[in-house]
Amino acid sequence: MAKTKYQVKQFTISPADEKKQTYLDIYNTIRDKREMATAEHPDSEAVEEYFNELKRKNIITKRAAGEGAYEINAGRAKLAGVGFSADDCTISLTDLSGKLISKESFKVDALHHIKGKNKDIKHIVAEITEKSSLAGEGCSFTAVAVPTKMMELNPKSADILAKGINELFACDGFIVPEATAAGYAEKTSKEKLRNREILYLHSDIGVGVVIKGESIYEAKDASNGNHEEYLRPWGQFDIVSTAVSLVSKGVGTDIVKMVDGDVDSITLPLVLDAAEKGDELAQDLTKRTALALGVRLAYLINMFGVKTAVLGGGTETATGKFMEYVSESSGKFLLENTGKELEVLPASLGKEASSLGAAGLIRREIFTEVLEV
Repeated sequence: MAKTKYQVKQFTISPADEKKQTYLDIYNTIRDKREMATAEHPDSEAVEEYFNELKRKNIITKRAAGEGAYEINAGRAKLAGVGFSADDCTISLTDLSGKLISKESFKVDALHHIKGKNKDIKHIVAEITEKSSLAGEGCSFTAVAVPTKMMELNPKSADILAKGINELFACDGFIVPEATAAGYAEKTSKEKLRNREILYLHSDIGVGVVIKGESIYEAKDASNGNHEEYLRPWGQFDIVSTAVSLVSKGVGTDIVKMVDGDVDSITLPLVLDAAEKGDELAQDLTKRTALALGVRLAYLINMFGVKTAVLGGGTETATGKFMEYVSESSGKFLLENTGKELEVLPASLGKEASSLGAAGLIRREIFTEVLEV
């Protein structure tokens, strides 16, 4: 029997089509509700057309009570978001209403030794396949939040990883940068952030994502007039890579003892913990990177004109005074009016952020593109 080839798709982050923009606007209205009446939107004709298409695909059902009122068929589809944090893999399973059905998190040893080769990515897929208990849940779509460093080592990694996950869950799927997924999850999970425009900075290399309403601006190689090239990471301030390099050269530090000599086991939380405990090398790396990230935060806030910044991907901690240094540095470079209004917040979802965001973006895609589920 021939093996099924499942598709790997890209999310529609910023639809160019006017109709899709209208659909996205309507979805923004119903995202946090299980139901909506057509009269709630000023363009009732567009809403009715949109809802008729959703109803035809059994995504929503018209309620018996209430004129022009619809509710989401929550059990119609299961959506799986897959994300990574250091050597952890988290899979979040949600229904069509966005409710979390099930979640699992486990260590993926192959992440320790990834060098960017195709076989490395396949080893990761093989380990996820072996350890996941959610594969038989009958998902409609998956989404993989691909780590930035993995993409930098091997641009093909996203496709290889997604194809493996699609095979595991036996459905088509999407790929998304981990920073975009994590930033989307943080914005949509916090009540105080839902109506704000935010800058989200992911990890110590500061991958930027700007979210204004339902418009998402993510790191790009070339500018399209939205300054997205400035959201690309600052790899020169990668704490883990710098620590590994210095330790390999024999620089004295307690970090070596903390990982029992296995430099591949060095992680951002571990270095920050070493800094908290007084290790001089860790303290130097932490302060240098946090001060640089503060400068980056300030000029991105000045550039994009948002008033809320969220730090995530391991930098949201007070450990090692990381956030303290970021605030100290950013305050020196903010425009005067911006500095008075800016609020810098720590992310709250931890290592689960990218998997939850990936699942949330599938739901967004289904409602925006009216996908069959």
